[in-house]
Amino acid sequence: QTGEIVYGSAEDLLAPLPLMTPDGDRILVWTHDGEPVMLETAGWTRADGPPADLNIYDPMAFTPDGRHLVSSESDGLRVVDTATWETIRHVSDLDAETPVAVDPSGTLIASGRDSGIVKIYSFETLHMLQKVPVGEPIRNLAWLSEHHVLVTPLSGPGIVVTTDVDELLEVARARVTRSFTASECAAYHIDPCP
Repeated sequence: QTGEIVYGSAEDLLAPLPLMTPDGDRILVWTHDGEPVMLETAGWTRADGPPADLNIYDPMAFTPDGRHLVSSESDGLRVVDTATWETIRHVSDLDAETPVAVDPSGTLIASGRDSGIVKIYSFETLHMLQKVPVGEPIRNLAWLSEHHVLVTPLSGPGIVVTTDVDELLEVARARVTRSFTASECAAYHIDPCP
């Protein structure tokens, strides 16, 4: 509010990629030595810290409740419990270190790929549920709702990807411009012919 520096040793922190918890109570920053530091924003004091192996350059995202941190690392996706800072889930993925986001309900993880593929994972199991090609490397992504991910490719405008099966079916139905002809029905054994 006053512009005053409230954390006296800010020069010791490297914060090009600070990551704030959803409630705004804590912020994750790194020192110049690459050590991750969690600060309580109320008094700018150090909180129990994250594991030293969190890399400042790995894309990360908190779950909406702040209880978990998802990290996209060189060997895959990792979910860390922010109360204990222990890894509770990990899945290997050779195409990791890409943007990552957790949906508003905390049940899905989206990650973007240099290969131009958005992957959707179950938060609970880290099983991949969906792969959506967008055609070019992905710079960033963010959940707009529980079923829509905004994807920003390296060039061009943003793309909205849906995970809602009913919506996908409706789009497919809307694209159908005609029914089958009698000869197509006969060729594909469709009876009765629509």
